[in-house]
Amino acid sequence: MKKFLKIFGIIILVLVAALVLTPIIFEDQIESEIKKVINKNVNATVDWNELDLSLFRSFPDASVQLTDLKVINKAPFDGDTLVNSEQINLNLGILQLFKSDPIKIDNFSLDGALINIKVNEDGAANYDIAKETTEQPKEEVNEESGGMQLALQSYKINNSTIIYDDKSAKTYLKLNDFNHHGSGDLEANKTTLETQTNSLVTFVFDEVEYLSDNSIDLAADLEIDFDQMKFSFLENKAMINQLPLNFEGYVQIFDDYQDIDVSFSMPTSSFKNFLGLVPKAYAGNLEGVDTSGDFELNGSIKGRVDDENIPKINIKGYSENAKVKYADLPKSIDNIHVNVEIINDSGKVEDTYIDVKQFAFNIAQDYFKGQLKVTDLMNDMIVDFDVDGNINLANIKQAYPVDIEQDLNGHLKAELAGRANVEQVSQENYNNLNINGHLSLDNFNYVDEAFPHELKLSQIAIRFNKNQIQLENLDIKTGQSDLNAKGELKNLMAFVFSDGVLKGNFNAQSNNFVVSDFLVEETEEEQNETSKEEETDQPKTTNQGQTAFKVPDFLDIVLNFDAKKVQYDNLNLDNVKGALSIRNEAVNLEKINARIFGGNIMLDGLVSTKSNKPQFDVKLDLDLIDIQNTFKDLHLLQNVAPIAEALTGQMNLKIDFSGLINKDLSLDFSSLAGQVAADVLNAEVHTEQSKLISGISNRLENVNLGNKKLKDLSAMLEFNDGKIKTKPFDFNIEDIQVNVQGEQGFDKSINYNLDLDIPAKYLGDKLGGQLANLSGQELKDFKIDLPISLSGQYNSPKINLNMKTAINDLKNKIVEEQKGKLKDKAEDKIKDFLNDKLNNKKDSTQTEQDSVKTKQKEETKDKIKGALEGLFGKKEKDEKENKEKDEN
Repeated sequence: MKKFLKIFGIIILVLVAALVLTPIIFEDQIESEIKKVINKNVNATVDWNELDLSLFRSFPDASVQLTDLKVINKAPFDGDTLVNSEQINLNLGILQLFKSDPIKIDNFSLDGALINIKVNEDGAANYDIAKETTEQPKEEVNEESGGMQLALQSYKINNSTIIYDDKSAKTYLKLNDFNHHGSGDLEANKTTLETQTNSLVTFVFDEVEYLSDNSIDLAADLEIDFDQMKFSFLENKAMINQLPLNFEGYVQIFDDYQDIDVSFSMPTSSFKNFLGLVPKAYAGNLEGVDTSGDFELNGSIKGRVDDENIPKINIKGYSENAKVKYADLPKSIDNIHVNVEIINDSGKVEDTYIDVKQFAFNIAQDYFKGQLKVTDLMNDMIVDFDVDGNINLANIKQAYPVDIEQDLNGHLKAELAGRANVEQVSQENYNNLNINGHLSLDNFNYVDEAFPHELKLSQIAIRFNKNQIQLENLDIKTGQSDLNAKGELKNLMAFVFSDGVLKGNFNAQSNNFVVSDFLVEETEEEQNETSKEEETDQPKTTNQGQTAFKVPDFLDIVLNFDAKKVQYDNLNLDNVKGALSIRNEAVNLEKINARIFGGNIMLDGLVSTKSNKPQFDVKLDLDLIDIQNTFKDLHLLQNVAPIAEALTGQMNLKIDFSGLINKDLSLDFSSLAGQVAADVLNAEVHTEQSKLISGISNRLENVNLGNKKLKDLSAMLEFNDGKIKTKPFDFNIEDIQVNVQGEQGFDKSINYNLDLDIPAKYLGDKLGGQLANLSGQELKDFKIDLPISLSGQYNSPKINLNMKTAINDLKNKIVEEQKGKLKDKAEDKIKDFLNDKLNNKKDSTQTEQDSVKTKQKEETKDKIKGALEGLFGKKEKDEKENKEKDEN
C-alpha cells in the first residue's frame, strides 16, 4: 500500500510539473501556431504585445491571453483600425494544444475594445478580411491546414465601443460603454442563448440624429435554430433610457432576404415612461419628476427585407391630459396631448411616414399646439406643419430643463402653416418653401458676440406668404442707437437653417443712429491672429490694447432711412436722409443729405472690415459750413489745413479721401490719400488763433493782418504718403494780395513760399511820403512785392522775409520811372541847344545826362534801402539787441 501511494504521489507530482512546465516549454510554439493560423486566414495586419498561456487560470481548460491586440486593415481601408483591444481571453481544452485538428474555442472574453466597422460608398466592408481559399479534401484540411472553430458555451464583451459606419446606406451606429454577455451551447444545431446587454446608443440616418447617447438595457433569451437560421425572441425586456418595453417575434435569415416579425408594447402606461424616449441631455434628471396621465406605445415590424423591400411598420404612441412637474423648477407643463404614428403599409421604403397628429401643452397661461407630418423619409423628405402658439419664452426655462446659454425672454406668437422640402433646404434652395402665417416676438433682449451691445428688440413682426417674407415692424435699440424699420426680408430660412446671409431692404427711421454700435469686437483668437500677421507682414502699430471692431458677415441689409441724428466716426449729422447698407463685412453710406457744421453735407462713404485693418473711402461735399465748427470736429481738416483755425466765417469744402482706420476708430494719417478743394466765403482772419499767422503779422511791424476780411480764396490740396501738397493759388486779405505754394506733412511740418503784394500805405506816413516823392505817384497807388518763406513746425514756424528781393524789386520800379523822367528832361535841353551847338556840345550833353541819372539812381537806392531796413529790419535788430543784453 505504501508503495502504491508512493507511486501515485510521484505521478501527481509529474502531472503538476507538466502543467507548470508545459506553458513555459510550449508557449512560443503555441504563439507561433496561432500567428500562423491567423496570417493564413486574414488579409490584414494582426499583432499583439504579449501572449500569456496558462493551464491553471481556467482549469480544466487552457487559457490564452492576448494583450494590446490590434487588427489594421489593408486596401481599400489601408491604415484603418478594425480592432484595438486591451485584452482577449480564449479558453480551450488542454489537449487542443497538442493536436493538429482545428482548434475549438470554448469561450472567450473581450475587454476594453474598439471595434470600428466601416462600409464605403461602393459597398466594400473593412471587416471582410478573410482570405479566399481553394477547396481541399476534408482529410487534407484536417491534417495539414489546421484552423479554428467556435464551440462556445459563453462569451463576454466588456467596456467596449462598437462603431458601424455605412456610407453606402448613410447609416451610423455607435454603441458606447458596451457590455454584453451570453451563454448557451453554440455548437448545437438548436439552442437557447441567454443574453444581457447595456450600452449608450447613438444612431444617425441620412444626417438626421434619431438617438443620441440613449441608454439601452436589454435582457433577451434567443432560441436559435442554426439549420433554419431562425432567431426567435422568447422572454425579452428592454429599457430605452427610462422607457420599458416588452417584445417578441423572430428574425429568419435566407440566402437572398430576411424575414422579420417583431412586435412590442409598454408594460406600464405612465407618462413618465414617455419622457424616457427623450435623451437625458434634453429631458434632464427624471428622478423626482412628478407626472400624471397615461402614455401608450405599441407597434409591429413585419415583412421581408431585401434590396427592394423593408418590413411593414405600424408604431403608435398616444397620451391625453398629461402633466409634468420637475422638482427643481417652479412651473409645470400641463394639458399635454400627444398622438404620433410611424407607418409603412407597402413595404417600400419611400412610403414610410411620420404623422404627429397632435402635440399640445400649456405653461401657465401660455399655450402651444401643432401638427407635423413627414413623408418620403428616405428620399426627398417633405415636412408639412401647422403650429399655433402664444408663449412667454421665460416660462420655458421655469418649466423645462433647457440647457442653453442664451437667456430666454420675450413673448412669442406664432400662427404658421406650410410645407418644406428637406432636400431643397439642405441644398439652400429656399424659393420653393411654402409658408403662410404670422410670427412676432416682443420685448426680447439678445446678447451675442455678433453685436457689441445688447440688442433690445421691442418688437419684430413678420408676415409669411409662400416664399415672400414681409417685415411688418422692427423696433430695436442697441448701444446709443434706435431703429424702426419696415420692408422686405430675404433669405431668412438660409440664415436660420444653414448660417446663410440675412438680407433685407427696409425703410427705416431713427432718432439716433451710431454706426459703431453695429461693429462687433474681434474675439481674442481673432486679435491674436491679427497680431501675428501684423508682426510678420506689417510694421507694429501704436494701438496696442485698443478695441478692434468688425462688421458682421451675416448681414446684407439696405436701409433707406430718415434719421434725426447719425454718428459716423466723429461726424455728427442732423436730419439725415439717404441709404445705409451693411454687407460684405462693410458699412456703406450712400448719398447722405444732412445738416452739419451749420451747413449742408452730401456724403458717400464706406468702411470695410474684411482685411486685418479696417479700410475706408469717403467723399464729402459741404456747403456753407461754419469754419470754426468744422475745424473743431473734422480731424482731417486740422491736419490738412491747420491755418483754418485762424479763420471765422463760412466756406464750401469738397473732400475725397481713403485710408485705414485704427482700432479706436481714429484715422491712420500715414495711410491717407486724397484731395481737398476749399472755397472760403465771408471769412475773417484772427491772428491770435494761429502762431503762424501771428508770427507773420509780428514780422510786418506796420502791417496788421488781424480782423481783416479774406476773400477770393480757392485752394486745392492733395495728400499721399503723409505729405500734403498745395497747388499754387492767390487770394486777398482785403487789399493785400497773397500767392501761396508749397507742402506740409501730417506731422505739422511746413515748407511754404508766400508772395505778398503790400500797399505802401501800410509802411507808415514818413516812408510812404518818401516813396511818393521818389516815384511821383500817390501813396495809395504804390505797392511792394515781399517774398516770405515758412519752414519748421506749424506751431513753431521759422519765418524768413526776403529783404534783398523786396529792395531790388522796389528799386527797379522807381529807377525805371526816374529814367523816364530824366529822358524827357534831357530831350528838352537838347532841343534848346541843338541849333547853336549841335556838333560841339553833343558829347557834353550826354555826359551831363548820364551823370544826373547816376546820381539820382544812387540817391534813390540808398533811400529805399534805408526805408525798407527800417520797416522790416527793426524788429530783427531789436530782437538781436535784446538777445545780447540777456547774454550779458
